Amino acid sequence: MDYFLQKIINFIFNIELVMAQVVGEGLPSFAINNPIGAIGNDIGTMLATILSFIINIVFFIIAPAMYLWAGYQYLTSNGSPNKIASANKTLIWTTVGIVVILIARGIASIIQDFLINHLLTYFDVLMFYM
Repeated sequence: MDYFLQKIINFIFNIELVMAQVVGEGLPSFAINNPIGAIGNDIGTMLATILSFIINIVFFIIAPAMYLWAGYQYLTSNGSPNKIASANKTLIWTTVGIVVILIARGIASIIQDFLINHLLTYFDVLMFYM
């Protein structure tokens, strides 16, 4: 019981020390160091880099592997309609996945272009007249 009470007192005392530093000196400023080495230190750039990495893995590693798997299923089907249907499904859904990735990248590029080139220019004009 004494150990638990001592831990609570230490915790409260540490909170008071931190609060005294924050109140005395204002809010501390800090920067998040970018662990993945992307250009820029904002969260948007970090998320874009992570998502781009994941999409590249899917697009350049997993999709070709699925095409190879579909080909293997065709070769080992021995004319079985169920195995041929399974290979067809694999081939179709792999193609659908690639098309979805390409469309998503295109939409993201269009939105980014609109936000950077058109919307920010509009807000710059509004701020100029204010």
